[in-house]
Amino acid sequence: MARAAIAYEVRVADLHAHLFQVRLTVQRPAGLQQLSLPVWIPGSYLVREFSKNLQQLQARQGSKTLALKQLDKCSWQVQCTEGKPLVLDYQVYAFDSSVRTAWLDSTRGFFNGTSVFLRVLGQEDVAHALTLLAEKKLPNWHAGKNQPKWFWQLPGRRLRRTGGLAGGVRRVLERLLRRLRRATPFCRSRCAPRF
Repeated sequence: MARAAIAYEVRVADLHAHLFQVRLTVQRPAGLQQLSLPVWIPGSYLVREFSKNLQQLQARQGSKTLALKQLDKCSWQVQCTEGKPLVLDYQVYAFDSSVRTAWLDSTRGFFNGTSVFLRVLGQEDVAHALTLLAEKKLPNWHAGKNQPKWFWQLPGRRLRRTGGLAGGVRRVLERLLRRLRRATPFCRSRCAPRF
């Protein structure tokens, strides 16, 4: 199986601080790579400012740490070596139970991609992959899907339409990739969601 050009890894960073840890790997970045989060989500056109929950954004290529420049409230750019994998690590504060954002506590965690996944500008049409990393400290949690969110949950806590990750992962990832590739025609700003 070929390696995805864009790969996201998500894990629980700190339950009590409500933080997800995200690693984004861009296999073939541009020399001046731009990244962004949307300010709103299709179907709910209220300005949500997802970037306010993004913390500790760091970029590196190999062992070299790279400087990130924030262009506006939801966009960043990084000067890097073209073609050499670019790795971005960041945390997302997840304490909003709205279906449009993210939540994480000691009983469950979920997220909507618009509030978690940085968009790699210019690479919306390449292969993307998502990996949910299991936590040894949470042995009783399992992953599932509940459109359009991903979530973790403890057994015994019932969420509607809980599905197994293995059974539906292909359909969910395909749907996520279609959203990543589709431009939203209602907003022409740099922060317009493409999910």
